Amino acid sequence: MSYNVARYYEEPNPVVTLHLNRTPKRPAKITSKAIIPTVWDNEGLVYLTLPSEVSESSPFPLIDVANYSLAIEVHPPQSKIPISTGEGVKVLYGSIADINGPRKPLGGPPFPTLAATTSEDENLSADADLGAILLRLTPIKGTEPGSWASAGDVPVTTTFDTSGVGVEFQDLKFTKVEDLWWGGGFKDLDFYNMSGFHFRFLHDKSEIAHLQFWTAGMPPPSSPTLRC
Repeated sequence: MSYNVARYYEEPNPVVTLHLNRTPKRPAKITSKAIIPTVWDNEGLVYLTLPSEVSESSPFPLIDVANYSLAIEVHPPQSKIPISTGEGVKVLYGSIADINGPRKPLGGPPFPTLAATTSEDENLSADADLGAILLRLTPIKGTEPGSWASAGDVPVTTTFDTSGVGVEFQDLKFTKVEDLWWGGGFKDLDFYNMSGFHFRFLHDKSEIAHLQFWTAGMPPPSSPTLRC
């Protein structure tokens, strides 16, 4: 760039030249996926495309805890969602239906009423207009529901893979609540927390749900038993 500064420097022929980078940028492949994993504040952050904008179902593994593998899934409208014996599903957006009727994220009976996660059907139907986003819980082969002597004995395997976006996700683990910044009121209690995952829409980054995990000891105090 050649320039003029009054009473300081004068260029005989001032000119500004712009050099354009004509090398086209390759679009990031990750943006074409229905589920985009990343990391935020030491937790998993999962961006989810609206089911109405995808053409096929997309699952993404999250974590194995105790006797179950957890995965997040996006299903387009009117799609059929297979479900095996013993598997459970929790709807986060849209709805699914089986022979007992539709299931939605909200509108069910208040806590402590239990809601079904399994189904007698072999296939569920995603909402005709909205599709569905759901969590799937799959029993891990060779395991049975049981008890553990301590939180450290509860099997945890992080399956959330963020290598495709170039970031590292630390393995999750249970931490005694009294050691957390907000856990002072739980001192000397056999109470543990494990951080988890935030789920957000990709198009506007709005929050859908937050998933985390807890264990609590059972009496007698001398030999607590943890249930997940």
